Amino acid sequence: MRLDEGELLISKTLRRDGTATHLRLWSGTKTGKARVVPLGQQVVEVLRKHRETMQCLGLNTKDGLVFVTPRTHGHLYDSGLEKVWKRSQRRVGLAPRRLYAQKHSFLNHALALENSPADLAAVAGHRTGELLRTYAKPTGRVKVPK
Repeated sequence: MRLDEGELLISKTLRRDGTATHLRLWSGTKTGKARVVPLGQQVVEVLRKHRETMQCLGLNTKDGLVFVTPRTHGHLYDSGLEKVWKRSQRRVGLAPRRLYAQKHSFLNHALALENSPADLAAVAGHRTGELLRTYAKPTGRVKVPK
């Protein structure tokens, strides 16, 4: 996390070792390239507070993990993240949605706000064509040049 710069650098991923195991291994990103994800100021503040809390609890890691389990100081499993995500949605009164759907929502909204598809593709770790095929949906609002 590069909180002073308001961004997150993703240079590696934690992947499953097989399909029926909880073992995870560090590997490169899908595209083999690091990417930078910009963060809004509210997210930066939440992550700063989270980092302080983790340090106070002795749960900060050298691996770059942001969210870890209190018992093992290891990464949270997919099912654990989903439980926290569902509980959080209930607490704030949101309809249940899968965590992965947030990426889709973000990219759809970011495209509708006229962000560059090439910039968004770089943030999402996609090729521009792939991003447009997957996330660019008709809005019904075509702007005609004057």
